[in-house]
Amino acid sequence: ELAKLAHEVAGIDEHETSREPQNRRARGQWFSPYVASAEQRDWVLFRDMEVDPARAATRGEVLVTLLQAIDIALAWPKGEMFRDVSRTTLYADAIETAAADGVVSGSTDTHGNPTGLFNPTAPVNRAEIAKILSLVMEVYLGIKP
Repeated sequence: ELAKLAHEVAGIDEHETSREPQNRRARGQWFSPYVASAEQRDWVLFRDMEVDPARAATRGEVLVTLLQAIDIALAWPKGEMFRDVSRTTLYADAIETAAADGVVSGSTDTHGNPTGLFNPTAPVNRAEIAKILSLVMEVYLGIKP
């Protein structure tokens, strides 16, 4: 689903590639053309041919994929924005770029107070991805959904 969302937001035609995906788990699936296209475009998340493309995406994976799809330059991570995102955290550059641009913020406690955490490896639910997509479109593409 993430590969399809990224293609749609970026206006990329997934049928520009006619090959099968290298990831065997994606072959014969409805998302096969999206995965093949993402692989051909060398999107970071789709470089690992052992990843199960049907599993839930993490918060960090969503950001790196969407920002890469729309070709947003990523800032060097400093590891100072969230307590659980260091300079070496996977996709820290995408996380910190999106946070600095107002696309994402850290989590909050039950009272709505910031926790200082981002939870980069937590799976994304539909509400979270809808909000991220909406803000990516508004902030980076100037489209108010």
